[in-house]
This record gives sequence, C-alpha cells and structure tokens, in this order.
Amino acid sequence: ASLDGLRGEIRAIDERIVELVSARLALAEEIGRVKAATGKPIRDFQTEKQVRARAASLWPSPSTEMS
Repeated sequence: ASLDGLRGEIRAIDERIVELVSARLALAEEIGRVKAATGKPIRDFQTEKQVRARAASLWPSPSTEMS
C-alpha cells in the first residue's frame, strides 16, 4: 500500500466520521426538542452515564505495537 493510498483511506474514513457525528447531533437536538415539549429535563445524567459506558465498551483496546 502506498502512503498516498493510505492517506486517501483515512480521508474517506474522516468524511464518514463527520457524517455520522452530524447525524448523531441532529438526533440529539431532536431529543432535546421532544424533552422540552413534554416537560422532561434536558439533561439525563443516568442516560449520559450509560452512553459513555457503551461507547467505552465498543472502543477497542489500545494497541501496544507501533509499526
């Protein structure tokens, strides 16, 4: 694999990450609107804790090898 090819793959992944984060933020904004309309508190610390725990469980273990 060439350096340019690998960098191209990273750029493509970066674009997908931005698209996914943007979609997630739009959903979070919609959740905020629903909560406001139904009188629920915007922050839900238990749900936030669960989201962080789930994200941490999905994250791969860091590699100790560098090539």
